[in-house]
Amino acid sequence: EMLLLLRKQNIWLWSITLGGMLALAAAPITVAHRFILPVLWFIHVTKWSRLITKEFENRTRLFAVVSYKPTIRLFSAQLLSGSICILLLALPLVFRLIISGQIISTLAVIFGGILVIISATLLGLTSKSSKLFEVLFFLLTYANLNAVSPLDYFGSLHSSIGYLFVLAALVLSMTA
Repeated sequence: EMLLLLRKQNIWLWSITLGGMLALAAAPITVAHRFILPVLWFIHVTKWSRLITKEFENRTRLFAVVSYKPTIRLFSAQLLSGSICILLLALPLVFRLIISGQIISTLAVIFGGILVIISATLLGLTSKSSKLFEVLFFLLTYANLNAVSPLDYFGSLHSSIGYLFVLAALVLSMTA
């Protein structure tokens, strides 16, 4: 499933992604965390939005459903590969946050990445389309770039343990 996420991507997209990951490693931590990371994640919005909806859009859902344990195997593979992919994009920043001792911010980035994948999954399953998540993620990214504090989903504006618990509770409630 991970290779399916990475195939059919434009060389320019991967060039921009590599540049963004280098910027995450080189820019000041606050700039990388607040501006570069959400833009880097947003560049791949179609990948996250199509993670679950591609079976509906390509009309192959019935083939996937009749496979052996489709919910456990296919669904968990899609969620796991999406989570790994989004966290790989944030890896330079995660390493820098760990080295600088900002454990709460590190966990917030990890929970934020997982929250993006879970949101894409839930919105894709309910709407059976990728467009709802794409629009909402655009608005969420725009709000974070403009420092709208209540919509901070990856810890760029908050660094308290209480915020981390709220974020963790949100992730856990969406997975249940």
